[in-house]
Amino acid sequence: MARLEPGPLDSAARAYIEAWLRTVHGRRLPDLRDAVRETLQRAGFTGCGECLETRSGLFFPLQPMAEGSTAEAFAATEVFFRFGAPGLLLDRAGQDLARFRDVGVFVGDLPPGRETVIIA
Repeated sequence: MARLEPGPLDSAARAYIEAWLRTVHGRRLPDLRDAVRETLQRAGFTGCGECLETRSGLFFPLQPMAEGSTAEAFAATEVFFRFGAPGLLLDRAGQDLARFRDVGVFVGDLPPGRETVIIA
């Protein structure tokens, strides 16, 4: 799994997502988050519509996140979609342990590096 660092999209991630959206829509769309959300919904993703912005891309969880959540998003590094990867939302439960919170879809350029995540 790759840990997805929270924060604004970096320029490489924005370019990656925009290029993917152009292949799907044939043009640049005004709102990146809405365009990705609508594209995923048309493909059958039934997530809640919320989006967690990370440096590497956008993570769309299946269920709404609680206000003030400290959950961390991770994306699979060995299973890919054309536009990103499946992902997990996890809560820390100790130094090397995490608790499962939700699944989701990551749209973006996977960050380098991997880590093993032990889920309680």
